[in-house]
Amino acid sequence: MKIINVNNKENNDSIILKEKDNWQNGNNKNEKDIEKDKKLHSNNNKSTENNDISIQGNIINFSDINFYERNIATATSNESTSSMEALSLHANTVSNNIVTNEFYNDGITSISENQNKIKYKLLDEGIINEGFSLDFNETIENIINNRIYIPSNIDIKDGDLYSVIHDKELRKKYFNPSEIKICPLLDDPIPEKYLPQTENYQTEIKILSEKINESKTTNYECYKYRAFLYLLIGDYKSAYRDFSDAIHYEKQNSDCYWYRHLLSLKFDKPSSAIKDLEYVTEYSDNNSLNFYVKSRLYEVLDNKKFAIYNYTCLIQIKPHMIDAYVHRGLLLEAQKQYSYALEDFKNVYQRDCNNIIAIRFLSIYYYKNNLYHDAIKAMSRWINIQPSNHKVYFLRGKAQTKLNMWTSAYEDFNNAIKLCPGNSKYYLYRGCIERNRNPTKAIEDFSISLLLDNSVKNLNAYFYRAFVYYTQNDNDYAFHDLNKIISLDNRNVIAYINLGIITLNRYNQLYEALDYFNHALECDPNNVQGYICRGNVYSRMYKQEINRKIASFNIYSIKFMQKKTTYLDRSIRDYSRAIHLNPSNFIYYLFRGRLLLQAMLTNEAKLDFCTAFELNASIAQTAIQKFLILSFQKKWEQIISEYKRTDIEIQNDSNIYIIISRAYKNINNLEKSLKVIEKGLIVDVSNENLYLEKGIILLAFNKFDEALNNLSKALSINPKLSSGYYYRSLCYFELGDIDASFEDISKAIKTDTFPFNAYLIRASIYNYKNLYSLGIEDCNEALKFESLSICGYLLRGSMRFKLKQYGLALNDFTMASFIDGKCYYAYFNRAITYQLIEEPENALKDFSSVLLLTDNPEAYKYRGLLYWQLGDFYNATVDLKKALETYKDDFELYCQYGLCLNDYKQYDKAIIAFNKAIELNRCNDSLFLNRGILYKKKKEFDKALKDFSKTLLLNPSNIDAYINIGYIYHKQKKYKKAMEMFSTAIIIKPENASALEGRAMLNYDLKNYFSALYDISHALELDFQNPQYHNNRGIIYKAMNDNMTALKCFKMAVYYDPNFYLAHYNIGNMYFIQKRYDKALISFNKVSIYLI
Repeated sequence: MKIINVNNKENNDSIILKEKDNWQNGNNKNEKDIEKDKKLHSNNNKSTENNDISIQGNIINFSDINFYERNIATATSNESTSSMEALSLHANTVSNNIVTNEFYNDGITSISENQNKIKYKLLDEGIINEGFSLDFNETIENIINNRIYIPSNIDIKDGDLYSVIHDKELRKKYFNPSEIKICPLLDDPIPEKYLPQTENYQTEIKILSEKINESKTTNYECYKYRAFLYLLIGDYKSAYRDFSDAIHYEKQNSDCYWYRHLLSLKFDKPSSAIKDLEYVTEYSDNNSLNFYVKSRLYEVLDNKKFAIYNYTCLIQIKPHMIDAYVHRGLLLEAQKQYSYALEDFKNVYQRDCNNIIAIRFLSIYYYKNNLYHDAIKAMSRWINIQPSNHKVYFLRGKAQTKLNMWTSAYEDFNNAIKLCPGNSKYYLYRGCIERNRNPTKAIEDFSISLLLDNSVKNLNAYFYRAFVYYTQNDNDYAFHDLNKIISLDNRNVIAYINLGIITLNRYNQLYEALDYFNHALECDPNNVQGYICRGNVYSRMYKQEINRKIASFNIYSIKFMQKKTTYLDRSIRDYSRAIHLNPSNFIYYLFRGRLLLQAMLTNEAKLDFCTAFELNASIAQTAIQKFLILSFQKKWEQIISEYKRTDIEIQNDSNIYIIISRAYKNINNLEKSLKVIEKGLIVDVSNENLYLEKGIILLAFNKFDEALNNLSKALSINPKLSSGYYYRSLCYFELGDIDASFEDISKAIKTDTFPFNAYLIRASIYNYKNLYSLGIEDCNEALKFESLSICGYLLRGSMRFKLKQYGLALNDFTMASFIDGKCYYAYFNRAITYQLIEEPENALKDFSSVLLLTDNPEAYKYRGLLYWQLGDFYNATVDLKKALETYKDDFELYCQYGLCLNDYKQYDKAIIAFNKAIELNRCNDSLFLNRGILYKKKKEFDKALKDFSKTLLLNPSNIDAYINIGYIYHKQKKYKKAMEMFSTAIIIKPENASALEGRAMLNYDLKNYFSALYDISHALELDFQNPQYHNNRGIIYKAMNDNMTALKCFKMAVYYDPNFYLAHYNIGNMYFIQKRYDKALISFNKVSIYLI
């Protein structure tokens, strides 16, 4: 039986049938079979389920859904629709902010910059290069590879590796005689216990060989003695072989491992040597020299990690061994573990302050990490040790330039030049220091640098000499040097930009300068200075065009020209690109804002000014300017505090009261806002903006009559005040005078130069009057002014929805969500539209998006119903439960929640939900019907009969109640009462297939087969594709001994539902009776498959 939704009365003709019989045994199926049957057919039987357990819900009624339409404007709006608040800077400020194209400067000069000018700074490639190294041959990596105590790239010959690893001088330097004695070399005396008894080595070798041949296992020590004899006669290969055999029989003999590792080095087998040294470490007590040898061996083999590990072990044994710290420090630096390397070299420096390697590392490390004071100290120590090293003077001079120590740096560069007069770089750096102090001397140094090296590697000398020429007004020489750079490097961006600046500023050739800037941006599309310079050129071209038009045409032709020209647009575009690349420079925003004002893009210009004020609040010079800036920044509290500290003369300016009033309004203090406006009216009774602002505030107080009077006064002073018509239209609308509201908003559209909001308000009025087509036209006009208006798209989409233009409505809601990804109205409306056009998956995504943005109970409600439609009963119950936290008095929602719990098989909770719904509405028959079905599922037939009786009391024509009562009486074997119920249902609605099927099965149990056949055949006429009806008719035919017809009926049931296992079972029984066992077996196998 089916629970009917309380809102869907049309479903009352759809009832569910009773249990089916197994015709073979003639008994009713047990509950387990019923449950299996329900599982197999729940997805196939749409109109009528197979048993009385199933419950169906209804499709959502969209006429009851609250459709979201964004409020277009309110009475508390802060801005007028007709004009913008004008931002006027003082004349001095404007003049100070003119773009000045200066020749590129570098970062070495100490001259401060004027923050009101755009400075083009050169990326200082020649002077302060952070990638500095001593020179190409003395990088840290080369220092490691070229250290004198560990040769690299060894040309291995016999014994070379052995002699490199076991350096006698280093052994004597770091190890005492006892340690050396324990770890001898090949040319050292052999251990006393292995000394031969006679000087006839060959004879003893022969004797030992005979013993070994007699028994290798008992005489294995002979291998060791013979190996040492081979060492004495210089037969290293035989000695290596005997040591290996001795180790085979005696694993823990460290002497054998030690000597074999020496021989492995002789034979250039470093891997074998390392393995032997590992055994020596394991079986020997003295590990210091062993770690030392392993460290050197790993270092030569360029295995830095193992070398570092063994040096660490060696330092733990010998913490005062300086060379170990040096080695490990260099290896750590090569591994780019600079902090650990720094600690090692600090230890070296503390123990030996004259260690050049440590001082060299510390100097470069401090320089690279911007620790210039420490770097200068280390370099000074370096110079004391090596006073003739010109590279150290040069490096210290560079460090001193970082600290603006120009005199000391100059002296260091002088010393470097004295020690190495052929290095062009030294002259370049000394010339850079002299650029401002002695330009003539700087030019001499740059020229000497170019005499020594005029290749592409020394382009900076050309550039800086051109810079000095430019500052001395020698433009032709500067131009020549920059062209020389281009000839050597035709993609040098800096040279192109500087050529453009010289051409623009000194020669006033706009088009030639534009070519240079275009070349620069072709080489580097991300160069900020290039875009700024080119934008300035376009701006000057635009001004020239304006002046030319003014000289020959009137003002109207200028406006026409502004629409046609592209110079201004190109200038704005270049400034926009510069801002994108450098968004923190407030000057760029100011100049782009001025250009936008020239292009009549007031809103965009206002945004740029606001951004510039955020980045630098010191721009404003007057109180009114400061208030306007703070209003752009929405710092309302600060505006109020500044106002309270202003002079009385300033407060006599009536316009300031409007700004202060809006500040109070924006902090939701409308009473203070109103008082401020009233003060302003005392100062100036003829200011229409004060009456307008007062009218807006009174609208917020819902004092519509007073607001109407003040707005009318404003319009009487200025009949062309479009914002007055705008707000008076809102006032008329609130007072219910729709015609007057429409008339005023139409006047606002005619008088406003930017009637965006006015069009949207009129569209809302059309929407209110159900004139959706006209409203859509006004939305179209509004979107022409603001193409990214969320309000416009939401309002137009809602009206298209009401006109059933669902595709266009979807486009509008999608556009609104694209403009503002956090606008949950757009997602909600789109979800409703998707569900109406039967795209539940998309609707589900949008409802989920709404809930990610806001905790909206309606979204929970409709998403829960969607989950229910899609068969996800768990999520449906979760969402509906969440919605019930808000809609606690919505009996319909409790009903839907109960339906979901029923489908989720939580019958007790479903009954509780229906109990709550009945408490809220005791006059709805469907609620009692549904609860009765739930009681029936739980076999609480008395409670079910009470609810069905209550249903009939409220609605005597409810056939579902009659059918359910009939099923209960049938189950209780009260056949007469059951027959009355089914017959009553059929009398009320003769075309009800469920009632006919129920009476048919009742007649079957009473063995009234012809009556049963009549009813089930009639039911099939109403629902011929119902497999259960075909199966039941087959059962009846079988009871009438018409086996052929019964088999056809069972086959028809399988035809309409191939997964209907009862029909397969009945077909198998029929074949079994006919002794067609092969086909019977096939049918029974299908039954077993479906029941697994």
